[in-house]
Amino acid sequence: MAKNPLYTKVASSDKKQFTVAHFYQLWKNDKLDMDTYQRIFNDRRAKWNTRLIESQVCGISLGEVMIQKINSEDGLDTMNFVVDGQHRLVTLMRYMDGQIKMSARWQEHTNKEHLGNKVWSELPSSFQQALSGSTLSVYEFEDDEDFDADQIFLKMNQGGNKLSKIDRFHAQHHKEPNYQSIYKYADAQWLSYNDMGAPKRHHVRALLQHLMDYTLYCRGEDYNKMNLEMDFYINDIATWSENKIRTELKKVDKFITLYNTLSAAGSAERITDKKSARQNIFVNIVLRSMLDKYSNSALIQDIQAVRSFWDTWMVDNQVKFMDDATDSRRSYVIPATFNVVIQEFLADLDQYLNLPAIKPGVSATQRKQIIDDAIGDDGKVEDAITGVRLEPSMVDVGHKVARADGGDTSPENLELQHKTINRSRRV
Repeated sequence: MAKNPLYTKVASSDKKQFTVAHFYQLWKNDKLDMDTYQRIFNDRRAKWNTRLIESQVCGISLGEVMIQKINSEDGLDTMNFVVDGQHRLVTLMRYMDGQIKMSARWQEHTNKEHLGNKVWSELPSSFQQALSGSTLSVYEFEDDEDFDADQIFLKMNQGGNKLSKIDRFHAQHHKEPNYQSIYKYADAQWLSYNDMGAPKRHHVRALLQHLMDYTLYCRGEDYNKMNLEMDFYINDIATWSENKIRTELKKVDKFITLYNTLSAAGSAERITDKKSARQNIFVNIVLRSMLDKYSNSALIQDIQAVRSFWDTWMVDNQVKFMDDATDSRRSYVIPATFNVVIQEFLADLDQYLNLPAIKPGVSATQRKQIIDDAIGDDGKVEDAITGVRLEPSMVDVGHKVARADGGDTSPENLELQHKTINRSRRV
């Protein structure tokens, strides 16, 4: 019986000295990158940048840089990912790119008159050569199952306050397909709605919170626990199908459209401007609830009325959104009390607008039965729109009048349509 080894050695690891010029060549050839689990690069103050550049050119050690090598399948190309040392390397690369300067104010070991406040192209060639020829200590390794780079990154940053919770969470889950879908979705539209200056993964955390709020509201569950949005990803979103992810993100698109339109209807003031976290959660749940009950087009058509009602109701009920240091229950969103406020708003809005609600759709059982009844002797079903006879698997049950426009599931309003066409028409 084989015994477990006392330790596992890193495969193909080596300690080397790389010149800054070598790193710069990799950088310019797109062969040097920061893996997705790394914290986003934030440009630091001129003092920090200047002291780092001075240290490098003067031979003061910047510590060891860790590089992970990943070879292409054919073995002809190699990518170099920075596991540790991102800020040090990127600062040096940006300096050689002419993007930053050494500040004369903070220079201590270099000639301020000739080197201060100048971009790379303006520097003496002797200084350029001295910096580009200087070396960095590099620990280089190849990725394997025992030493995955993101896991090494996590281990290196355990303890202390080096990594925020979302940084650590991102490193642990960034390779999962569902997380990648969420991360890619955090595009310009979501970033604009979120309106906070922070690394992208913090916007992703807000998106997870957005998806969680309405789900837990519908379940009647508590959404006050620490980091619950991350637990929600692990317990729920990580198990969603690709179609479920796509559907939920389309709903987020509709949410943002309604949010922006509702905000613009009130002298361009966003409905969450200068509001508490309690009201942000209220907005999240209420708008999602409205979109599940009414069509987006119907709401936007009556958007001025919705905004007028919104403003009046919020003023009349503002006490329900105030944080109260003497009453801890008001500082949190307790479903037992807060959900009642949401339901009151939705009931009052329903009575005020009197919009037609979206009718329930056709169930899976109904859909199968309708399609089975329409199969002809040739084993096919006729598409009501084109008249073409299709395989049953290519047919879906569609509405002549869309549910979003008040159409119901009565036989008179249903017809068999090509699956792709029907789904493209859904509101």
